[in-house]
Amino acid sequence: MEMESKMSEHGVTFEQVIAFAKAAMDGADALNQPLAGNHIAAGLEMLRAAHQQAGAAAAV
Repeated sequence: MEMESKMSEHGVTFEQVIAFAKAAMDGADALNQPLAGNHIAAGLEMLRAAHQQAGAAAAV
């Protein structure tokens, strides 16, 4: 919940962050820069995990 509130303070939703990250990965792939895409994918996975933890903490 805390992560969601911080993102919403800046007017960005979790879904927008995901969309931006996916677009960045597509761009990295288009530029044939897989290392950049891998870093973005790893960051995206970290965001997903944090989002799930925040949701679980809010439910408790």
